[in-house]
Amino acid sequence: MSTSLNPKKLLCAQLTKPTALSGLLASLGSVSREARLELIVGYYNGVDVEAFHPPKQTSKGGQTQAPEPAIATKGRTPTALAKELGINFMFFNGMERLAVLLLQVTQEFRLGTSEPTDQQRRSIRQAAQELQRGRRRFCAAVKWLCSPKTSKPAVSPSKLRKLLESGKLEWGRYPDIDQTSESFIKYFEDHGLKHFRIRPSLQDGRLILFPRCVHLVDLFCALLLNECSGKRTSEMPIKTCGQCGKLFWSSSKTAEFCSRDCQWNHYWTPERKRDDIYIKRLEEFVDKCSGQKHGFSRKDLEVKLTSHRIAKRMCLIEKRWLNEWPKLAVRVRAIQNAVSEVGS
Repeated sequence: MSTSLNPKKLLCAQLTKPTALSGLLASLGSVSREARLELIVGYYNGVDVEAFHPPKQTSKGGQTQAPEPAIATKGRTPTALAKELGINFMFFNGMERLAVLLLQVTQEFRLGTSEPTDQQRRSIRQAAQELQRGRRRFCAAVKWLCSPKTSKPAVSPSKLRKLLESGKLEWGRYPDIDQTSESFIKYFEDHGLKHFRIRPSLQDGRLILFPRCVHLVDLFCALLLNECSGKRTSEMPIKTCGQCGKLFWSSSKTAEFCSRDCQWNHYWTPERKRDDIYIKRLEEFVDKCSGQKHGFSRKDLEVKLTSHRIAKRMCLIEKRWLNEWPKLAVRVRAIQNAVSEVGS
């Protein structure tokens, strides 16, 4: 006796399973989750890693003492990670600094505080050029990943049914989804799964696992897939700012902006500022007239605020913000009530 499959039950079971990438990324245990997310954010936004001057070695009693290890900050940003790894970024510029960090993480690439060799410089330069070439495509894929997705089938229901009956239909892939979504999924599939591998290495009698990538951006894609798998857009730690469009990460599901400034600027639109200032001036005028301050009287209040132009604008402001900004609508009604009391 066969039982019918429950798609919702299967989906819930799949979402609770750990991703295959979780085990692979365990080899990056020396790099915290926060630092990984900061690296992705920095690459997407084109933010330069700050230069770090390692402390110079000091001499005491004829003996040279090594500098004390740098202490990473709580968030372990790329700059803090650079301090922890002891990288002197004064030898590099722009994208080269990010390339150095990725080479340290993904390859057996060791760069101390001394000046790099010619071979190391060539490797870093090539890595930086590769990151620069792949950044535009990566940003487009991440923007798609962080946006609400309502993909529709690319073919008619009858064709989908035929593909399903023939066993050639793969749910969630083209043509069950549109071609644009398929191209971005394929991008993450190639870079985050097919190109991301782990290679064991024996060092000091210990078996160590090192991530191996075809491209440096593969590490970013693997990290994103691990973080965002099975999550809705609002649940992802990686988000795009609703005001400036920059990428940021947050553990809060309700976070919409990368900073307080962006949140402030998003709220205080030119229209909102204009209406707020207009109502505030009327409130000040009502206060002066009601208290008969600075030579104003209640008669002045009735004459000014009963004019057709002002009354019309107050009605428009109240109607515009009635649902979105009810507090302003309440202030408008308070002014209207004050005028009514004077006239009665």
